[in-house]
Amino acid sequence: MRHARPDDLENINSLMKELRNIAGIREKQTGHLYFKGKNVIHFHIDQDDIYADIGDSRIKLTFPVDKDQSAVIVEKVRHYMFEITEESKRH
Repeated sequence: MRHARPDDLENINSLMKELRNIAGIREKQTGHLYFKGKNVIHFHIDQDDIYADIGDSRIKLTFPVDKDQSAVIVEKVRHYMFEITEESKRH
């Protein structure tokens, strides 16, 4: 398993656009999105499969990535961002 390269992410362009449009997200490197300095999502490749790592969880993407799967991933990213925000309030 390895980190996804930009060309690996071409098949999930619509998902990447949705993720990049989330307020507060910064993409420091293609496919590595951060919020408040923490990596909230990045992608791995294992043979022909793509996985999204969100916090401590890993999701295998199915192709083509449909609106339902995109919505689940975006919601998980937003939830993780909420957790990061709450954690920063406690410190």
